Amino acid sequence: MQANEKEYEFTVPGAVALAPDGMEHALDVGCAGGALGSYLKSQKKYKTVVGIEYSKSSAAKARLLLDEVYVGDACIIDLPTKYRNYFDLIVYTNVLEHLYDPWSVITRHKAYLREGGYMLASIPNMRNLFILLHLLIGRFDYTELGLLDKTHIRFFTADTALEMFINAGFILDRMARTICDAKWHADLNDRPIQPAILEFYDKIYQKHMRGEDCSSDLQQCFGLFSFTIEATVEFLTSQYHLLLRKPVTG
Repeated sequence: MQANEKEYEFTVPGAVALAPDGMEHALDVGCAGGALGSYLKSQKKYKTVVGIEYSKSSAAKARLLLDEVYVGDACIIDLPTKYRNYFDLIVYTNVLEHLYDPWSVITRHKAYLREGGYMLASIPNMRNLFILLHLLIGRFDYTELGLLDKTHIRFFTADTALEMFINAGFILDRMARTICDAKWHADLNDRPIQPAILEFYDKIYQKHMRGEDCSSDLQQCFGLFSFTIEATVEFLTSQYHLLLRKPVTG
């Protein structure tokens, strides 16, 4: 993975909410400064949290909070053999989209997870309405942060993100979504945004939050397709949070 050394000193509330209780050992892949791992230790009572981090400066901060931190590319780095079948939880928050081969990473890391253990991932949604509206006017502009972070290498929808884990042999336990308003997108975009895009997105967002049917509004914009309430939720989703389980064999 080649990326700028950026530091994300925030936890992901949607992911943290799905982290299972009553576990002992977690691996935080792309642990940044260790904030999420520290939360797992202090609030979820995990005994051990190990991190993998690409940024040396972030890893140095994480070492103050976590039990061990390994520096390197998650696509290449191998952990010591003592961690095989060791972890109860492996976390990827805003990480997999930055990797050249997230599919092989998940498969390799499966060996570090005990049977019945969990993988937890937060993944940006490429089916978001803000992105689709810009594609309609011919724009696909990268930003410093957000859905089109300029260091993103891979892009996923809910279906393709889930398939990545299912094909690696995992079973979906739970899925949650983070829904964001138009201002959230505008604040992360350093280019002028057509007012019509912001107005339409905000209209759909506000109607959905009031529990109103948005299908006719979406139909007018994307004429060939029909839309359900579930589709509206997908269009407003900025991130998917997936909790998956490694099957128990025998």
